Formats: sequence, C-alpha cells, structure tokens
Amino acid sequence: MHEIFLKLIPPLLFTTSLWGVECLPKTYLQLQKENRGQKKTIVFFASWCAECSKSLKNNQPNSIFVSVFDEKKRAEAVATIFGLTHCILDVDIAKSLGVTGVPTTKELQF
Repeated sequence: MHEIFLKLIPPLLFTTSLWGVECLPKTYLQLQKENRGQKKTIVFFASWCAECSKSLKNNQPNSIFVSVFDEKKRAEAVATIFGLTHCILDVDIAKSLGVTGVPTTKELQF
C-alpha cells in the first residue's frame, strides 16, 4: 500500500513544510557520539525502494532510520508516511558500516 502511495505522489509535492519531518545529514562519528553506551538498530532505506517499506513498518523506539542514495525531500516524505519521528540523511554512515544496498538493518552497540 505504501509503495503505491509513493509512486502516485509527484516528487514536487514532497516538501518539508508539507510533511513536517526533517531528515538531517549526519556522519558516523556524530551517530556514535549521540548514542554512546546504547544498543541501536540502524535501518537503511531509500524512498524509491519498495522492499524498504517492510523495514520501515517495524518502527521501534531503539531504531535509527538512515536514508541512503536519496534526495532530502523524498526521504522526509517517506519518514512522515511511516510515522518516523526523525530520520538521518547518510553522509558516511553506510560506507562506515559496509552497507552497499537497501534495505539493510544492522544491530550496533555504541
């Protein structure tokens, strides 16, 4: 269902002011500092990835959602559709963790 919605809405409608969720760019070092001493699930996704919706439906409090290979506005729209309270635009996180495709989920102890 979510995949159909994403295909029907033109990318021009995906704006931060419309959706209200902002995806901020972060580095792996920033992620480490913010989550030091915590166990987190990192979910890598892209707005154009139909398979990613399965990972995004499992919106757990300890999950961090990282948009890769994507434009900011589209990532923000997807975050809103799936009820994510925040998302991160990947700067170097995927590369640091050896992620080469989506969807990918990693369990980390920071």
